[in-house]
Amino acid sequence: MKAKLEIASIILAIAASIYLLFAPAYRTAGVAESKTLVEINGLWGLIVLFVPIVISSIPLLWPRNAIRTGAAITLATFAIAGSLTVGSFFFPSAAVMILACLWAAPGFAKHDA
Repeated sequence: MKAKLEIASIILAIAASIYLLFAPAYRTAGVAESKTLVEINGLWGLIVLFVPIVISSIPLLWPRNAIRTGAAITLATFAIAGSLTVGSFFFPSAAVMILACLWAAPGFAKHDA
């Protein structure tokens, strides 16, 4: 189940990046024209959109709980730090990665009564 949640986190990060790549992000007052994030920021805009995808992909390559936890913390920090701009679009990806960290292994949460 953790791998499925990790894949869901990657898909959400990719979806947010694709949306931000093509969505109008900047408008000039009085002008009907709008520009995208990459048109205004150039290559740096692409790097900012690529970072969450890389971070969410790392636990799938190295499936260790410590790496998964580190990726969840890093994604959440990225989303919070950039929440006034593009970070809020990556909150779902961070939330799913946190859920993957908290998901108990089979039989781990069972209590012997």
